Amino acid sequence: MRELAPSEQRFVRHATYTGRSVLVEGELDIPALRSAFEALLRAHPILRCRIGEDAAGTGHLLRPAGSAVGAWVRTGDTATVRLPEESLDPSVQLAYLDVVTENDRARVTFYAHHSVADAGHCVALLARLWDRYTGEVSGVVEDAAPQEYPRPLEWYAARHGIPRSAVSGLESASRPLAHPPVLPPDPPTPAPAALARPERTILSPEATARIVELGRRHGVTVNALLTAALLRAYAGEIGLEPGDSARDGAWRHGAGVGEPGDRHAAERRDPHSCDVGRGDVEQQRASGQCGAVSGEPGGRWVAEWRDPHSRGVGPGDAESRNQHGAGPGEPDDERDSGRRDSYSHDARPGDSVPLRCVYPVDMRARLNPPIAAADGTNMAGLAAFAADVTTATDVIELAQRISARLRHDLAEGIVQQSVLHFPEFFGPTAIHSLAGHIAVTNTGRVPYFRTPPGLTLTDYEIVYLSAHPRPSAGPSAAVTFLVYTFADRLCVGVLGGGPLAARLPSAVGRELADLAAVCIDV
Repeated sequence: MRELAPSEQRFVRHATYTGRSVLVEGELDIPALRSAFEALLRAHPILRCRIGEDAAGTGHLLRPAGSAVGAWVRTGDTATVRLPEESLDPSVQLAYLDVVTENDRARVTFYAHHSVADAGHCVALLARLWDRYTGEVSGVVEDAAPQEYPRPLEWYAARHGIPRSAVSGLESASRPLAHPPVLPPDPPTPAPAALARPERTILSPEATARIVELGRRHGVTVNALLTAALLRAYAGEIGLEPGDSARDGAWRHGAGVGEPGDRHAAERRDPHSCDVGRGDVEQQRASGQCGAVSGEPGGRWVAEWRDPHSRGVGPGDAESRNQHGAGPGEPDDERDSGRRDSYSHDARPGDSVPLRCVYPVDMRARLNPPIAAADGTNMAGLAAFAADVTTATDVIELAQRISARLRHDLAEGIVQQSVLHFPEFFGPTAIHSLAGHIAVTNTGRVPYFRTPPGLTLTDYEIVYLSAHPRPSAGPSAAVTFLVYTFADRLCVGVLGGGPLAARLPSAVGRELADLAAVCIDV
């Protein structure tokens, strides 16, 4: 059909699927869900398409072949997201549905290949799945005309006459490569699929509302506030040694973030070798997920809040470095001897740490006319921000600087055309490296999903699955912070982090507690 655009190519090498997993309470009608997924595949033909690679590793979108793969259903443990028992294969299909049932609850995970579905597209597809399911259960369904194939941001940039400028907007977060990137050969035996699941900190609705109000009162976005707080959290962990109080002390409770000082915390921290921030997604077996849930207001665990009968949560980490910076496992040149990644900075506690932040900006609503969620594959431009940060840095002032930089780059059209520079940063033509940046992806508020009476979606997670992990040329993000709001509760996931992976979730919890604590009552 067509060669994938650079914004889509980043997710080909590791066959990265972006997943949305919901925990369902109540009676789930499995035949209705199967039918709803089949209808989704019919309504969105790109999900039935395939991706093939040529001899150079370039991805091509191919037309469907063979029968559609329907929903997978099995019984099992619904407490955590696990690797499906069946294999996701981009040469067969680009969307899959994995369902695990257990008594009166189920875990439903929708996977879409990241080359054809970014966050906005994936959430829209999930909403349509549940809308169709509700129609199936109620007996009121109407087949929609098949959706046209969505296009990447590069296509829309050309259509809207957006020119490539001399400035990428990523200069402050990148360095020239000393050598062209060279991909290592594939291993003789293909690596098994890998699941990346972030370790989350979840705030109460009250704490979330206080942070929103803080941003409103100071004229900055919630995204800027959170980015500033996350940069402070990262800077505060640089230079700490094991046992330092800033890392191992209890979280503060006043802002609605919980206390991990029990056995669950130790279980979460133990498998911190699930480190994906510096390179490929660490390979997980079905019995060893990366991912856990952090604290709940008043010292209660979020897992307990969701399910008093929970058998616990899985140990925690990681995304495939999603849609910013380099894609999952996308090469950056590890031979760039002049590179000093953020996590390897020689800093002592309290030192000012130079940090480079990269984050995606969804262009759908910023184009005229706006682009519907399902009409774009990968629609994010990239923005960057660099600053020297310490734990003493004023979070409001830092947020204002972040907001000002983004406003400037949007007003000048820099973010809008950043996608036209992607070949300079990703893949075999790269001449710049983003290695070591702090990645912050805010996918926003999760929409309400329509469900029939007696069925409730009580949890929502973002996961990433690499269907065939491969070696990469070098590291990319030092850490990825994944931000979203579900049921009025702000969630921040930590993905990777190298040597800081075990410490960052607690640091994030402390910073969010402090951020909510300075808010006025609402």
